[in-house]
Amino acid sequence: MNLTLDAGAEKIIETLEEKGYKAYAVGGCVRDLLLGKIPDDYDVATSAFPEEVIAVFGRENVATTGLKHGTVTVILKGKPFEVTTFRSESGYSDHRRPDSVKFVGSLAEDLKRRDFTVNAVAYNGKEGLIDLYGGLSDLENGVIRAVGDPYERFSEDALRILRAARFSAALGFKVEEKTARAAEELAKDLEKVSEERIFAELTKLLAGKNATETLLKFHGVIFAAIPELGPCYKFLQRSKWHRYDVYEHTARAVGYVKGGAVEKWTMLLHDIGKPDCFSVKDGEGHFYGHNLRSAEIAKAVLKRLKAPKAFSEKVVTLVSVHDKPIRFTSAAVKREMSAIGKDLFSSLLEVKRADNLAQGTPLALSETGNADKL
Repeated sequence: MNLTLDAGAEKIIETLEEKGYKAYAVGGCVRDLLLGKIPDDYDVATSAFPEEVIAVFGRENVATTGLKHGTVTVILKGKPFEVTTFRSESGYSDHRRPDSVKFVGSLAEDLKRRDFTVNAVAYNGKEGLIDLYGGLSDLENGVIRAVGDPYERFSEDALRILRAARFSAALGFKVEEKTARAAEELAKDLEKVSEERIFAELTKLLAGKNATETLLKFHGVIFAAIPELGPCYKFLQRSKWHRYDVYEHTARAVGYVKGGAVEKWTMLLHDIGKPDCFSVKDGEGHFYGHNLRSAEIAKAVLKRLKAPKAFSEKVVTLVSVHDKPIRFTSAAVKREMSAIGKDLFSSLLEVKRADNLAQGTPLALSETGNADKL
């Protein structure tokens, strides 16, 4: 099998080989090439120690970004490439980082420590694809499977639990049964992961083409990351406007909404306050004031996850007005645009459209054209 590597990555591999070292493109870049995608970046694994990599490429072309873990960044024509010495890891007392890293001479030992089979692949022009754990087969069959024992892999780095869900959402792959079970059972360990890493993974998950299915399938993992969503699960709305419970409506709304991270996070959090606002009148469920309660919770969630301030403000604003009626008059539209800004108003219309679609009833669907009219 021949893969076309980025010219810079190929140059690094060939140069290291000329000096007598082993070197391969590894991980996500190889996975993406096998899927016919252009990788965003390249990682190279090598038998050379960091100081040897520096000697080969010159100190002026190498940034010592992660010497403790055997990683340096080689910069060729302004483009960075992470180059890491083959290594094994042991001891994960904080469920986030290895207590110790040992440099090894074997690519096989290096691949053994990786998270999923689809990422435990390597390639160079001389040896072709190195696939010791069935990564190619899992790619072809659309499967996310842990390398070795998933309980061990997730105990090493709890973020891998969320990464399994994220890859499932992004690639549209099924998570292998034992891997999925381990993720659900160990989801509580996400509390040991930094908030910034959780926010980053969730943002990628929400952008995935299979985000709705993943949010529903891995609700336990999602609730471990955002406990405030838990009460929404199977919370019946008892409304002629809503076909689904609060959480399923939320998951579907994430899938329907078009746009970027602001719109996706808005839909994830737009009804998070509904369980706190539930009341029944004449047999019909109501959630008076849920938009403001949801905005309050959304603000707290995003602050805890250390989301950028400007980003959080946009999401909280959209959540707070997502169900506000807008009259079909020029004056009303101008008033709303003035209140939240032209760009955010466009986002609000998209949020309203997705919200209506995700309600799943003829009554709600009849309202979806209103955003287009506005």
